[in-house]
Amino acid sequence: MTRLWDPNIQPAISQQWNLAVEHQFTDSTTFQVAYVGQHGTHLMVAMPYLQQQLHADGTITPSPFLSGNPTLQSKLSQISGTASIGNMRYDSLQATLQKRFSNGLQGQIAYTYSKCMTDSSGYFGSWGQAAPASAYWQNLYDQRAEWGPCYYDVTHVLSGYAV
Repeated sequence: MTRLWDPNIQPAISQQWNLAVEHQFTDSTTFQVAYVGQHGTHLMVAMPYLQQQLHADGTITPSPFLSGNPTLQSKLSQISGTASIGNMRYDSLQATLQKRFSNGLQGQIAYTYSKCMTDSSGYFGSWGQAAPASAYWQNLYDQRAEWGPCYYDVTHVLSGYAV
């Protein structure tokens, strides 16, 4: 097996933002609604550089990463690499209702509607969570085909407490 690192590796970047509006109905009741987002770029992706290339006309050619030496195709069993080309996006709408009662009793109910999408399951994969454990892309030559829900994506979350 041969191991390669992209010479243009960049550190991962995470941008986060939120906007919240809160309204106080009474001295003891508040309601808050918020948008929360995150965008990650330059995430690490394990790359199967020996993967052959399938063209639109149905022909298959050796990996272009062999740099004009296709005889290596039969000599190597695997060329694994690392590139910082992954992306992630998280968007959510969050709502919270809080109420304080007499004698110190208080409660809260919160709801989150969210979506997380990515083309990188993490460098070491999701380790059998909600997605396959392989961090390698199915098609090295079509990054858009990897875009899908994050393995930890949960669309609806409802929580509450009373103290």
